[in-house]
Amino acid sequence: MDYVHLTKSFTKRDINSPVETKDKNFRNKLKTNVRLAPLTTFNIGGPARFYVEPSSLSDLTAAVLWALRNSVPFLILGGGSNVLVHDSGYSGLVIYTGRLNRLEAHEDTITAECGVTVDRLVDKSLEQRLTGVEFAAGMPGSTGGAVFMNARAVDRSFSDIIEKALALKVGRDAVDSTW
Repeated sequence: MDYVHLTKSFTKRDINSPVETKDKNFRNKLKTNVRLAPLTTFNIGGPARFYVEPSSLSDLTAAVLWALRNSVPFLILGGGSNVLVHDSGYSGLVIYTGRLNRLEAHEDTITAECGVTVDRLVDKSLEQRLTGVEFAAGMPGSTGGAVFMNARAVDRSFSDIIEKALALKVGRDAVDSTW
């Protein structure tokens, strides 16, 4: 099992520093000092200095751009499985994808946003009488994380069932979404 260990810590003074952004909509969504433990399957870890829950691709893009433009490290967090957060927390921006959870069934495919849980994806496929993803039944985490790490079980992996995926290409001060 692979783990991500977040090692950067920060002081209380840093946590309470003002949030500078010209985008009022983003500023209203940006939070500080949010506990990360409840967002991980191990239920451990300290707070994020900055935290946001985007509910659309444009919100996600705005969050990444804010981090880039303010030289703030960022971490995209899905279902929080296989993630260990240090007790001192994370000094950057945590972008939690749990609200990016649209799930649509089409004739012979399913479209899922990155925040959809793997269990919900499996349930939807069974409901639609579609096969191929049942190997992932009981797998913790989100669809985005499963795709990113190419989650695997019973000699099958997500790369076996994905037709296409939308990805964010992060540049120095720009973010593009590409297929």
